[in-house]
Amino acid sequence: MSRRGAFDWGVETFATIASTDNEPLQIANPRFLGQSEATLKAAYQSRDTKKKFSRGWRLANKRVAQLHSKIARQRLDLHHKQSAQMVAGASAIFTEKLQPANMTRRPKPKQDETTGQDLPNGAAAKAGLNKAILDSAPAQFLGILRYKAAEAGVVYAEAPTRSLKPSQRCHACGAVVKKPLRERWHVCPCGASCGRDVNSALVLLAWGLEHVLSVFFAWLWLRNNRSQELAAYRGVQNFPLEP
Repeated sequence: MSRRGAFDWGVETFATIASTDNEPLQIANPRFLGQSEATLKAAYQSRDTKKKFSRGWRLANKRVAQLHSKIARQRLDLHHKQSAQMVAGASAIFTEKLQPANMTRRPKPKQDETTGQDLPNGAAAKAGLNKAILDSAPAQFLGILRYKAAEAGVVYAEAPTRSLKPSQRCHACGAVVKKPLRERWHVCPCGASCGRDVNSALVLLAWGLEHVLSVFFAWLWLRNNRSQELAAYRGVQNFPLEP
């Protein structure tokens, strides 16, 4: 990512990057847990056929732990490498504020008001989505990206998701165009048409550029007025930005 850029984290693609210099770039999601799911299932089945705490069970349980450890190392390696690439050559990085705990929350049960019977609440589909979210580990990735940006002196800011609505807002005209999660293409009455994730990244980039300019002008005003508060604006990074 060069100069100033923004990215939209996702499940189908690991990240979609938009910058001031290049065309939007999509980074594939390797889905390490998904790749090893069949092997993990076989390892669990092998362990469960053995008497618990027997020698064979302990060896099989060790194999399960080794597979999980390998997946965790693969994921961590990806996060370190990808965050380093994003920070390299960047002056500012923007994304949205994610709440993984809320994103993976189970749907509330639904009941028929007259019969009291349970109704479908999409729990099965949500379980698959939750697994994909946890497989990507967004909290770990953003944490690594934050400290790498801080070490490099790169501005890092997270947009308020609820007020900005990057996945629903049009990057071209700013209008909110509501669409379900399954709809992966953004189409706006203004004529804008692009991938949903690309649109989100462009919205985040525009938000970030707007806030960076406001901080720069505040810094310039303080410098011209020789305020003692100028020190608070030197080397601005990881600054909180709320609307």
